[in-house]
Amino acid sequence: MATSTQRPGVCMNELHRSRKTVDLRSQGGAEGIAKQLGSDANRGLPWKQVPKNRKEYGDNADPAAASCYFRAVMFSKLRNLHIAMMIVGCLAAICDTLTGEPARAISVVQGLVGWVLITILGPSVMIASELITTLSMFRKFQQQNPVTLRKHVTVLRDGQEVAIKRSHLVVGDVLFLNESDTIPADGVILVANGLVVDETLLSAERKQVAKDATTDPWVRCGTRVVKGIAQVLVLAVGENTEWGGACMSWRDAKKVSSVATNIENLYVKLFVFGLGLAVVLIIQWLVRLRDAAKYSSSAAELLLYVATIEVAAVPQGLPLFRSSQLDYVQSKMGKVAVRQPFACENLGAVSAICVDVEGPITNGSLVVQKVLRSDGSSLPLDKGMAQLHPKLGCTLGKCSIVAEAHPDVTLSASMGMRRSMGIVVENDDQLRGACTLHQTTDSSRTVVVANVNEADGSRRLYAAMSVRDALSRCAHVLLPDGKIARLGKRGRKKLENVLKDTTNKGMRAVGLCYRDLAASDTVLNDAAAAANAMVLVAVLVVESVIRDNAAGAVAACRRANIDVYMMTAYPDRDTAVFVAREVGLLQEQDGDPGRHVVMDAATFFAMEQSQQIDTLSSLKVLTGCKGKHKAWLIELLQKQGHVVAVVGESRKSLKALMKADVGVTTCTADTAVVKVAADVILQDNNYLEDVVEAIMWGRYFQQTLIEFVKCHYQCNIDAMIFAFVCAIWGGVEPTALLVAPLLAMLVPCVLKFQGKEPEPSRELREQRPRSVMEPLIPRGTRRTLAVRHLFLVIAAVYGYPLWKDIPWGSFFVPSLSPLT
Repeated sequence: MATSTQRPGVCMNELHRSRKTVDLRSQGGAEGIAKQLGSDANRGLPWKQVPKNRKEYGDNADPAAASCYFRAVMFSKLRNLHIAMMIVGCLAAICDTLTGEPARAISVVQGLVGWVLITILGPSVMIASELITTLSMFRKFQQQNPVTLRKHVTVLRDGQEVAIKRSHLVVGDVLFLNESDTIPADGVILVANGLVVDETLLSAERKQVAKDATTDPWVRCGTRVVKGIAQVLVLAVGENTEWGGACMSWRDAKKVSSVATNIENLYVKLFVFGLGLAVVLIIQWLVRLRDAAKYSSSAAELLLYVATIEVAAVPQGLPLFRSSQLDYVQSKMGKVAVRQPFACENLGAVSAICVDVEGPITNGSLVVQKVLRSDGSSLPLDKGMAQLHPKLGCTLGKCSIVAEAHPDVTLSASMGMRRSMGIVVENDDQLRGACTLHQTTDSSRTVVVANVNEADGSRRLYAAMSVRDALSRCAHVLLPDGKIARLGKRGRKKLENVLKDTTNKGMRAVGLCYRDLAASDTVLNDAAAAANAMVLVAVLVVESVIRDNAAGAVAACRRANIDVYMMTAYPDRDTAVFVAREVGLLQEQDGDPGRHVVMDAATFFAMEQSQQIDTLSSLKVLTGCKGKHKAWLIELLQKQGHVVAVVGESRKSLKALMKADVGVTTCTADTAVVKVAADVILQDNNYLEDVVEAIMWGRYFQQTLIEFVKCHYQCNIDAMIFAFVCAIWGGVEPTALLVAPLLAMLVPCVLKFQGKEPEPSRELREQRPRSVMEPLIPRGTRRTLAVRHLFLVIAAVYGYPLWKDIPWGSFFVPSLSPLT
């Protein structure tokens, strides 16, 4: 029975993740799936089945909502060891009150009130300040989230249409979709009428996709209905959807700040030091038990002494200072949204930046600089179709539409070229719909082909590919007069010169080709194989526009001792060298870059790891980068002790953004999934310039935080020693010792807020990034502090007769007679 109840859940998960129509048919189609889920395609889900499906498949809570995030942060704060110690101290104070003598009742109750206030106030301030700051940062970050789900949806239950809250949606529900709806769950279409869905948010490769119940029945959470209506069977909700999985994968990444980890380790050592003092105090109490008349302290009172010492070790002023500094830094960062405090701390420690060329370095807009005929002459971009042979103009227009799907050509560049030349193509949507992408043998280049039926009944294959591929695939050329000639050695030499000239200037050359197919052609159904023995029509020379501020940002990184690594998906080494020189990543005095400065990603990661580490010091540019290569580079840099930031906006950078210590993207990123994976979102298009400025403010935050911790650390030790000496000698009510942790909380705040610099100094901007292995307090400083505190202990113990009568506890309770 257990197997039968688990099988449908496993089946649903595999089915909606694979989204294979064959698997759907094997399950009896959407109607068969509905029966397995206890639902009905015509009457919907019975009300009595709703609790069962919710229990088995989960609810539809939005994993990106602030409420889910609030619970996760709250749970992590409640596990804090210091807060737990405060609660133990409060319980000890209550026990001391209940077991104390009646004569001491009034004074102890007064002290208990003070103790309870501190033990409640301390954790409350620590938790509240952290939560308020963290959630305000999260809400600002979420404003850049384009996925906005409606609060109510319409479903079919027991044959009736009902409106329910989106969170009440369960697997097996029949959901109604209308125009402009954002789909709240993953599902399969039962019935559709002219349904078109915009999938750009989750899939950058496709935009508006036509959906129906037979050819493409799958819909995904977070996508938007452009037009049409449909009824959808829900297969996955909440965290089990593709959108929910992306949100949870970021949350499960568990990125941490090296500074926060060092601070936590520092206070763990301080906590252990407090335990050592507590052990000494307990041993003294056990020895004095022999003379009960002389020493009348109870076990509850001893516990209260111990708790006071440990509470003095709690950095109660740290959360408040950290929150105020985060608010200040966030206000100075301007149009930079940071998801969590750890990202702000990691920004200050960044020592390496990995940058995509497309977006951060270039502005993403491609321009067709010129169109070359197969004989090497340039076509006039501004003189129109009148200068072209009709056959050449018509074929050129259709090939340019196919080229829009090529990575080196964009829709705007292709349309701009056709507009300037006056080329009009009929049925262009049919051409775009027929385009398919294929990878070359080494998987480094893309070939786009479209197999279409012409108006005269013939079939033709249009293609767009790099000139390098055109040299190997094209056997003929289309001459300016419309005739076809063989591509000889002379013509190939011209194409090679075009390729060399364009790549040396940072441009890309895309060959436009076609091939006539017969009905009996054996390669008719194999478009990749058919893209051989083609006719070359023309060569598009496309240029990427480099951002004006890219060179200045790279120079700022150099001054700040930050290593910059440029990653590009394009395999052309010469193009990468040109762009790297233009932005200053490769200096002119460097001469011709060696093989270890600019490398192909596949070649670099084929090396032994020891060779990769040796090469990393001179590496600047990786060409032919895939998503896995970017993630491998991040991992390699992190193993060398670098804190790595990744700047990218394409879906290919998704793994790298998740792997990096700080993932940075923009509000114009390809997909919502990329934004979910990032830790920082840039709200304008200054890219590297904004990243560098954010890193400087991160350094400012890190520096002020470390200085504050050093000051707080000393005050904590002073307070612990004060409480320990008072407990050893007696004469001070345990509840009166609350002045120690109070001073440990307030004194550093007062000292640190005075003389605070308003912005990062020039020295801070140009200093070496702080290493993750560098201790917060240097060894020499620790020795000095140890001598200072040893002297303080000796002075406190032997000077007790001079200051024992000072009413330290007058803030809370009147002093009692000495217990010793």
